[in-house]
Amino acid sequence: MLYETIVTTAATIEPVTLAEAKTQLRIDSSVEDDYVTSLITVARDRIEQHCNRYFTAQVVDIVYYSTFPLGTITQAAIVVPFPDLSAVDSVSYTDTEGAIIVIADTEYTFNP
Repeated sequence: MLYETIVTTAATIEPVTLAEAKTQLRIDSSVEDDYVTSLITVARDRIEQHCNRYFTAQVVDIVYYSTFPLGTITQAAIVVPFPDLSAVDSVSYTDTEGAIIVIADTEYTFNP
Protein backbone atom coordinates (compact mmCIF):
# COMPACT_ATOMS: atom_id res chain seq x y z
CA MET A 1 0.00 0.00 0.00
CA LEU A 2 1.53 3.30 -1.06
CA TYR A 3 1.34 6.12 1.43
CA GLU A 4 2.83 9.49 2.24
CA THR A 5 3.37 11.02 5.66
CA ILE A 6 3.02 14.74 6.24
CA VAL A 7 4.14 16.18 9.57
CA THR A 8 1.57 18.87 10.40
CA THR A 9 2.90 19.65 13.88
CA ALA A 10 6.62 19.06 14.31
CA ALA A 11 8.36 17.94 17.47
CA THR A 12 8.64 20.65 20.10
CA ILE A 13 11.26 18.86 22.18
CA GLU A 14 14.18 16.62 21.31
CA PRO A 15 14.87 13.22 22.88
CA VAL A 16 18.38 14.41 23.81
CA THR A 17 19.04 17.72 25.56
CA LEU A 18 21.82 20.11 24.64
CA ALA A 19 23.47 19.40 28.00
CA GLU A 20 23.39 15.63 27.39
CA ALA A 21 24.87 16.02 23.91
CA LYS A 22 27.61 18.35 25.16
CA THR A 23 28.50 15.88 27.92
CA GLN A 24 28.71 13.04 25.40
CA LEU A 25 30.82 15.17 23.04
CA ARG A 26 32.97 16.48 25.89
CA ILE A 27 32.25 20.11 25.02
CA ASP A 28 32.65 22.58 27.89
CA SER A 29 32.05 25.94 26.18
CA SER A 30 28.85 27.39 24.78
CA VAL A 31 30.45 28.57 21.52
CA GLU A 32 29.00 25.64 19.54
CA ASP A 33 25.59 25.43 21.26
CA ASP A 34 23.58 26.43 18.19
CA TYR A 35 25.49 23.96 16.02
CA VAL A 36 25.13 21.08 18.49
CA THR A 37 21.41 21.85 18.88
CA SER A 38 20.97 21.65 15.11
CA LEU A 39 22.85 18.34 15.05
CA ILE A 40 20.46 16.89 17.63
CA THR A 41 17.49 17.74 15.40
CA VAL A 42 19.14 16.39 12.25
CA ALA A 43 20.17 13.18 14.04
CA ARG A 44 16.65 12.60 15.37
CA ASP A 45 15.15 13.20 11.95
CA ARG A 46 17.55 10.78 10.23
CA ILE A 47 17.03 8.08 12.84
CA GLU A 48 13.24 8.47 12.58
CA GLN A 49 13.45 8.04 8.81
CA HIS A 50 15.71 5.00 9.12
CA CYS A 51 13.55 3.32 11.79
CA ASN A 52 10.22 4.40 10.22
CA ARG A 53 8.95 5.70 13.55
CA TYR A 54 8.77 8.91 15.57
CA PHE A 55 10.64 9.30 18.85
CA THR A 56 8.90 12.50 19.99
CA ALA A 57 5.27 13.58 19.94
CA GLN A 58 4.26 14.89 16.52
CA VAL A 59 1.04 15.25 14.55
CA VAL A 60 1.25 13.37 11.27
CA ASP A 61 -1.20 12.99 8.39
CA ILE A 62 -0.93 9.66 6.60
CA VAL A 63 -2.24 9.74 3.04
CA TYR A 64 -2.86 6.37 1.38
CA TYR A 65 -2.81 6.20 -2.41
CA SER A 66 -5.06 3.20 -2.97
CA THR A 67 -8.56 1.97 -2.31
CA PHE A 68 -9.51 0.67 1.08
CA PRO A 69 -8.48 -2.92 1.74
CA LEU A 70 -11.26 -5.36 0.89
CA GLY A 71 -13.00 -2.73 -1.21
CA THR A 72 -15.51 -1.05 1.10
CA ILE A 73 -15.28 1.22 4.08
CA THR A 74 -17.44 -1.09 6.22
CA GLN A 75 -14.93 -3.91 5.80
CA ALA A 76 -11.78 -1.81 5.82
CA ALA A 77 -8.80 -2.23 8.06
CA ILE A 78 -6.28 0.57 7.90
CA VAL A 79 -2.87 -0.44 9.13
CA VAL A 80 -0.90 2.53 10.38
CA PRO A 81 2.76 2.18 9.41
CA PHE A 82 4.18 3.46 12.70
CA PRO A 83 4.54 1.69 16.03
CA ASP A 84 3.63 3.42 19.29
CA LEU A 85 0.77 5.47 17.88
CA SER A 86 -0.76 7.38 20.80
CA ALA A 87 -3.98 8.79 19.31
CA VAL A 88 -6.09 9.14 16.18
CA ASP A 89 -7.55 12.62 15.66
CA SER A 90 -9.68 11.77 12.64
CA VAL A 91 -10.19 9.35 9.76
CA SER A 92 -11.39 10.56 6.38
CA TYR A 93 -11.29 9.51 2.76
CA THR A 94 -11.98 10.98 -0.66
CA ASP A 95 -14.84 9.30 -2.48
CA THR A 96 -14.97 8.60 -6.22
CA GLU A 97 -16.51 12.02 -6.87
CA GLY A 98 -13.78 13.89 -4.98
CA ALA A 99 -15.74 14.64 -1.81
CA ILE A 100 -13.90 14.27 1.50
CA ILE A 101 -15.86 12.00 3.82
CA VAL A 102 -15.03 12.19 7.54
CA ILE A 103 -15.74 8.98 9.42
CA ALA A 104 -17.35 9.50 12.84
CA ASP A 105 -15.13 8.40 15.70
CA THR A 106 -17.92 6.05 16.79
CA GLU A 107 -17.46 4.14 13.52
CA TYR A 108 -13.86 3.03 14.02
CA THR A 109 -11.68 1.62 16.74
CA PHE A 110 -8.13 2.46 17.64
CA ASN A 111 -5.92 -0.24 19.10
CA PRO A 112 -2.72 1.34 20.46
